[in-house]
Amino acid sequence: MSAGARKIARVSRRDFLKAGAVGSASLVIGFYWADSSKAVARATADAGKDFAPNAYIEIHPNGEIRLIAARSEMGQGVRTSMTMILAEELDADWSKIKIEQAVATSEMKYGDMTTGGSESVRSSWDPLRKAGATTRDMLITAAAQTWGVPASECSATGGSVIEHRKSSRRLGYGALIGKAAALPVPKDVPLKDAKDFNSICADSIGNDIGCVANDQLART
Repeated sequence: MSAGARKIARVSRRDFLKAGAVGSASLVIGFYWADSSKAVARATADAGKDFAPNAYIEIHPNGEIRLIAARSEMGQGVRTSMTMILAEELDADWSKIKIEQAVATSEMKYGDMTTGGSESVRSSWDPLRKAGATTRDMLITAAAQTWGVPASECSATGGSVIEHRKSSRRLGYGALIGKAAALPVPKDVPLKDAKDFNSICADSIGNDIGCVANDQLART
């Protein structure tokens, strides 16, 4: 687990995401990734209790995006699927998102770390989309504040870049992490309509095929 993720404080289950920063090193978004419909029901019943987020997105000054998650790649393509789902709402290049394998701990920091039953994509669909959309919204707000313009005049261009449409000014995600980390996390950011999907519908070759073939993936 990265230093950035360790800095995220315990938060209420009513909060889906928690944002923070490690100095100026990275923007870290911690979020709750339920393992199944039963886990969602438990989370609802426990509303108000503290919990440690069990998945994280990190954006670094150089623009690198990293997802720290517990699901394992065993050749079935979940790392490709998860990066595509996140990239769709984050408006990033899915092939450049790196996944860091969560490490098992005695405190079960990442909850159920099993991989099977075709659960990985089903359980990640909503959490990753919501986390990606919320992070994008925060970056747009950060860019608007930097330029002193309304957020409605700014948009993500699909390549980890925010653009001010009227002036054509552009800033990469990495340049915005400090300001974004200081913002409150917005609630209920709208998700894309399926007709507007790009990354999810793209033809692709698994982004970890080489690592799987050469037995280079981390194990927990």
